[in-house]
Amino acid sequence: MIRAVFHKARGRYTGAAVSGHACYDDAGRDIVCAAVTSAVQLTCNGVTEVLKCGADVEATADTVRITLPPKADDSASRFIEALHVHLDILAHDYADFIEVSVHKNG
Repeated sequence: MIRAVFHKARGRYTGAAVSGHACYDDAGRDIVCAAVTSAVQLTCNGVTEVLKCGADVEATADTVRITLPPKADDSASRFIEALHVHLDILAHDYADFIEVSVHKNG
């Protein structure tokens, strides 16, 4: 299962962590994994390379974390919000393979 955890503080997205494997199909044929991976990469690249907001991105074997700096532009928060919307839609369509949650800090 893919688990996506979004972090919010004072009504703004401050980061996200996406981990796990969908196991919808064999490696190389897993459309759920491909959709999530592409969306996460787009978000991380949009925040770091396009907006250049200085976000911290950490990628390990099966987890990607993005954390916005405290004074990040609202555009960076909206990028993460867009990822949340996208993954919520995928979770609705593939509920056995994706779980999305939000942790609020204030």
